[in-house]
Amino acid sequence: MRFAQFSIFVIFFIENSIKFRYLAGNKKSVMEKIAYVLLAIVALCWLGAILYGMVEAWPFGIIGFIALTAFGLLFAKVVKDRLKSKEDDYYSENVDK
Repeated sequence: MRFAQFSIFVIFFIENSIKFRYLAGNKKSVMEKIAYVLLAIVALCWLGAILYGMVEAWPFGIIGFIALTAFGLLFAKVVKDRLKSKEDDYYSENVDK
């Protein structure tokens, strides 16, 4: 349950920060950069704790490890598709809401 809550929080935070950045003219402030660094540190520590717990419960922890790997691969695919999409770049820069 905590994994789902944290995942929803991270997705909500990233989505809103991306929307705010586009509305603010794509400028990153120093505070925003610090917030991203702190969020990345917390997320890495959280993932490390989850992986450690999965190793401790090894026979049954493999199920969670497979699920975590699947989410990671899907997230990487989404990021890769977004970075390669010229159409998304065009609409985010030229279309007003």
